[in-house]
Amino acid sequence: SRLLGGRRGDNTSRLLGSRRGVNTSRLLGSGRGVNTSRLLGSRRGDNTSRLLGSGRSDNTSRLLGSGRGVNTSRLLGSRRGDNTSRLLGSGRSDNTSRLLGSRRSDNTSRLLGSGRGVNTSRLLGSGRGVNTSRLLGSGRGVNTSRLLGSGRGVNTSRLLGSGRGVNTSRLLGSGRGDNTSRLLGSRRGVNTSRLLGSGRGVNTSRLLGSRRGENTSRLLGS
Repeated sequence: SRLLGGRRGDNTSRLLGSRRGVNTSRLLGSGRGVNTSRLLGSRRGDNTSRLLGSGRSDNTSRLLGSGRGVNTSRLLGSRRGDNTSRLLGSGRSDNTSRLLGSRRSDNTSRLLGSGRGVNTSRLLGSGRGVNTSRLLGSGRGVNTSRLLGSGRGVNTSRLLGSGRGVNTSRLLGSGRGDNTSRLLGSRRGVNTSRLLGSGRGVNTSRLLGSRRGENTSRLLGS
């Protein structure tokens, strides 16, 4: 499974511009890795999920420009944390996932500029929610994971600008779907994972710019 311009891989999911990997999920511009999920510009890692420009880590998920961490999921510009998931520019937290400039939370994962929440994972600029994971600018939701600018959903994971869905994981700008994971700008799909700009598919994982397929894993420009 490849997303953006991936070259070659064996039992490896690649996303954006990854070079080479074995049993490794790579996303954006990752260099090289073994049994490691990398996303954006990560350098090197073993049994580590890295996303954006992470430096180095052991058994640590890093995303965007994280510095250093052990058994910690970091995303964007996080400083330091133990058993804590941080994403974007979070300051410090204990047993809390924070992303971007989150203030304070109790047993709550926050990501980007989230306001307040209890037993809720919030990411980017989410407003308020209960037992709901929100990421970027999500409005309102119950038992729903939302990420970026999602509107409203029930038992649905939404990420970026998703419209509405039931039992559907949506990420970036997805329209509508049932039992479908969508990421970026996907249109419509059933039992299909779509990410970036995918058209339509059944039992197909699509990410970026894929057209249409059945029982096919497509990512970006695959």
